[in-house]
Amino acid sequence: MFGTLAVTAEPDGTRALRFGRTGATQTVIIPGSPDVLHFVYARLMLAGLALVPEPRRILVVGLGGGALPVYLHRHFAGASIEVVEIDPAVVAVAREYFGYREDARMQTHIGDARGFMRGAPSGYYDMVMLDAFGSERVPEHLTTLEFLTDVRRVLAPQGVVASNLWNRRYNAIYTDMLSTHRRAFAEVHVLDTRREVNHVVLALAARRNLAAADLVTAARQLVDAKRLAFDLGGLVQQGYLPESAVPAGGQVLRDAAGKH
Repeated sequence: MFGTLAVTAEPDGTRALRFGRTGATQTVIIPGSPDVLHFVYARLMLAGLALVPEPRRILVVGLGGGALPVYLHRHFAGASIEVVEIDPAVVAVAREYFGYREDARMQTHIGDARGFMRGAPSGYYDMVMLDAFGSERVPEHLTTLEFLTDVRRVLAPQGVVASNLWNRRYNAIYTDMLSTHRRAFAEVHVLDTRREVNHVVLALAARRNLAAADLVTAARQLVDAKRLAFDLGGLVQQGYLPESAVPAGGQVLRDAAGKH
């Protein structure tokens, strides 16, 4: 319905999912190793959970191969995880080729995230991860102020959103997306993956006036508490962009009149 899905066995022993035969890689796993998060951006998204160390409810928008939800399921045993994915074929592929499984703590909602977010209860989720991509970009209707306002509404008072964005070089509306996040949320921090084209935006429901050192400390505490097998604190320290390095300006993205 939404285009070709390509699953490939790579020469290095990994398995990859692409949207389109030559599209950007959406997911990479090592079969039989669910404890490995291949992409740096996926690891950095966990920095949001360093600010909500014992979440009860996590929402992931965009499934891909399901590597991130599977990892969350293994390491955050006290949390229920919900995934919103618009394409039922993506869900089928994630189950068949990438080890994605639902159970009492992992639930999949097939549908558009806009409609799902409008129907979700206020203050319900401790963490929301926005990782929805088409073959070339985040769907337009998931970039607007109206959508992000709904996302903030469903956050718990101390909740956090982690958004996966392509950086300025690969994303023509990168500065606009940052501006829209700043308008929608009380506090925003940007993390650069350094080795990938992704930036992770951490957006807070309530202002905490966090400095880079606060995020690094929280990330290191999360690594110790959850016994994560990678240096999240180091990734945050290396990737944190001070305000002077984050583009200012840009327009706030809005829904077209009469849509959504």
